[in-house]
Amino acid sequence: MRRNISLPIAAQSDLNQVIAYELDKYVPLIQEQAYFATQILGKNKENNQIYAELVCLPKAKLDHYYQEFYDWGLILDAICYDYGVEYFKSQAQSKKHNLLPEHLSPKRRNLAKLSTQALTVLFSLSLIVAVVYPLWLQSNRIDALQQQVSEAKT
Repeated sequence: MRRNISLPIAAQSDLNQVIAYELDKYVPLIQEQAYFATQILGKNKENNQIYAELVCLPKAKLDHYYQEFYDWGLILDAICYDYGVEYFKSQAQSKKHNLLPEHLSPKRRNLAKLSTQALTVLFSLSLIVAVVYPLWLQSNRIDALQQQVSEAKT
């Protein structure tokens, strides 16, 4: 289900929370029965209104499809509603709504972030070793040569 709605401009900061509370006002479902996503389409400061698009899908339907994909070994990153290719061409922008709730989203994002941080640390340590180790070797050679020179003088 897709619906364009208008709300007081004050609702913008907590749009999803406001929509969740009033969901049954816009679609024939209550919050416990639906997953939804919103996107602000525009503002009218004169009327103190925002215009938003609400996309909603029954939880039972999405959960069923999510489980089907999961059973096939596929992990979904997103479940998006879009308007089709012709709409994108005419609007010159992509409007998609991710209906996949956070608790069903894969946790790989944290792993990817951790991997990136680990690689950054590893690269930094390698760079330090690449700079410091030759200097340390050179210092040891100088110390050894100075010791040989002092032994040769005595």
